[in-house]
Amino acid sequence: MMITDREKRVIEREITGLVKAEGTTCRITRPSVAGTGEFYGPREGAETVIAEALPVEFHYGRPDNLEQEGADATADVEFGADVKEGDFLELAGVRYRVTDIEPHPLYGARAYKTLVLEREYKE
Repeated sequence: MMITDREKRVIEREITGLVKAEGTTCRITRPSVAGTGEFYGPREGAETVIAEALPVEFHYGRPDNLEQEGADATADVEFGADVKEGDFLELAGVRYRVTDIEPHPLYGARAYKTLVLEREYKE
C-alpha cells in the first residue's frame, strides 16, 4: 500500500474542498419515466430532482476538438456525488445529458469523478 487510509481521507477531503471552492453549482435531475422518440432525441415524461445545488468544476468544450472528444463540456464532481449516466445537469439555464462518468482515483483514494456532457438541443 502506497498511502495510508488516513492519507486517503485527507486526499478525498482536500479534492472535495477544491471542487466546492470553485463556487459553481448545478441542478441534477434523473428521468423517472422512459422518454418518447422525437427529432431531437427522447423527451422524458417525468424527472426526479437528485440535487438542487451540486458543487461542480465546469469546463466548456472547445469547438476545435469537439469532434475528437465527443462532448460539449465536462464537469468534475466529488467522488460520492449521486450522478448516473443519463442524468441531466443544468447550469445557467442550459441542460446537458451525462453521457459518461470517468472516476479518478489517486493512489487508492476516491478523488473525484468527471462527467462527460452533451448539450440538450430542444425547443
